[in-house]
Amino acid sequence: MEAAFETKRVFEHLDKLVYEIGPRPGGSRAEGEAASYTEQEFRKCGLRVRVQRFRFLRPRFLPALLLSLPASLLLSPMQALALWLALLLFTLSGRAESRNILAGGGGRLVLAAQLDSGPCRGFPFPLAAGLSVITLLLALRLFWKFPLWPFFPLWLIPLASLRTQFSPGANDASGLAVLLEVARLAGRGVLFVAVGSSELSRAGVRALRKELPDVPVVCVERVGGRGLIWSGHASLSSFSKELGIRRGRMGKLCARFLSSGFRSASLSSPGPHRDPPDDLPERLSPETLELAGLSLLKLVGKLTGASQASS
Repeated sequence: MEAAFETKRVFEHLDKLVYEIGPRPGGSRAEGEAASYTEQEFRKCGLRVRVQRFRFLRPRFLPALLLSLPASLLLSPMQALALWLALLLFTLSGRAESRNILAGGGGRLVLAAQLDSGPCRGFPFPLAAGLSVITLLLALRLFWKFPLWPFFPLWLIPLASLRTQFSPGANDASGLAVLLEVARLAGRGVLFVAVGSSELSRAGVRALRKELPDVPVVCVERVGGRGLIWSGHASLSSFSKELGIRRGRMGKLCARFLSSGFRSASLSSPGPHRDPPDDLPERLSPETLELAGLSLLKLVGKLTGASQASS
């Protein structure tokens, strides 16, 4: 009797990633824990696992903001501005480490999903506005003498905006959870990839250029909503008809693969790419998760000749 796709196992992976590990910002310790868990689960499937480490840009504005406060009082206007610009340049070039997990190999298909979870909001406007105002104030002091202390509350605006809340990321983790269950059933002949820091950077996808064969890459992303959609490279459009999935908006991870030169498609749920603070496993659709898994198994069977799990 053939093994069947078990949605219960998908939710077990989600519980581990969301409740035990929690939010998984790119480059964080939590993302590293998610990577270790993913590596362990792939090994349980009997797959050969490789870890690809890479570095990516991750600005850290807090040191610049804190150092600029006393510097603006103690230094001359020219020195204060020069130090501020140097701090900003150093901040914007800050780097963090992340990793990709590759499991299996060979075959004619790559299945990819993200490791990390996204913030509840993107680069906040108060941070950008605050940094611009501080730069303008320090520049104006080159031409007009005025005290800065009345403007110090402006430093609080970007400082407050740095407290970015990251989503629990259940829907972000849904693609990875489905991939782990698919790997249990049809791991042979497929290369599975868990991409690190995909919310913050393209560096993880770019690093894969040296690792992945020239075969289709199907990104499984945010498949916990209502229904499924397919999008991506024109050469892979026929798969949507074969799987009975309508075409729709492209996923973020798929866009990163396409921009890096891969023939990539996206299997996802319709709707905007949002990361709300209540993005928890119980809010995901078990039916859609199961449909995503069965669709991937069908695709794997077609492209690799692997046995397809029955529902």
